[in-house]
Amino acid sequence: MPRPPFSLTDDQARAISAGVAQLELDYPIDPQNHRPFVRAFIRLVHTATGRFYSPAVYRRLLGAYVEHRRPSTSTLAAEKAALAAETTPVELASEAAAPLAMPSALPALIADAVAEAMAQNRRVDGAATAQAAFYADRLREAELELRTERANAAQLQAALSQSRQRAVEQEEEVEKFRGIVAAQSEAITKLTAEVSDLRKFALVAIDDARGETRTWKDRAAYLEGQRQLDSRLLETFRQKSYRSGADIPEILKKT
Repeated sequence: MPRPPFSLTDDQARAISAGVAQLELDYPIDPQNHRPFVRAFIRLVHTATGRFYSPAVYRRLLGAYVEHRRPSTSTLAAEKAALAAETTPVELASEAAAPLAMPSALPALIADAVAEAMAQNRRVDGAATAQAAFYADRLREAELELRTERANAAQLQAALSQSRQRAVEQEEEVEKFRGIVAAQSEAITKLTAEVSDLRKFALVAIDDARGETRTWKDRAAYLEGQRQLDSRLLETFRQKSYRSGADIPEILKKT
């Protein structure tokens, strides 16, 4: 009859958990020698449960309480055997002294050993199956995440390409604007020079016109003075003519 699956009561689990915390302090990690910690851990489990277990069970307990401690299976088996020999020397001596006293117990012991081995194999197979399923799920999740990341990377690459294309187009527009601004600056410079030349020409023309105006004003004043002089001379000569007996024109007689 196979043995029931290994399990711990709540009290046993609490006792092992509390004892492991003290073992971590008493036995620091030594990569070269795990045996002192393994011996103390097996003794702790025996104290909490009152039983010795297979190396596979101890490995499960180590994985549950101190995952970073990973002794080999041979170390677990050797330390279990050594501790069992220290704990039950009298029972072992009695069995060695009278091996034929209970011949009927041998088949039961063999059956128990075979049943335990088969149960362990089933547990190992079940654990391996569960672990394989777990890794398969993780692989599917990783593949899904990878596809998602690849899609995101493709989107980012497309956005980057668009940004680069826009940057190139904007650079081309900037170069065009620079050319336009340079042409406008050159045109403004030429226009400024032309306006300056026109201003100079206008100032010269204004000065010339002012000089010519002054000349004509002077000539007009001179001619006006000359006309007035001629008018006075003419009037003098006319008066003399009248006094000498010259005829007075009819138009003057009317006035």
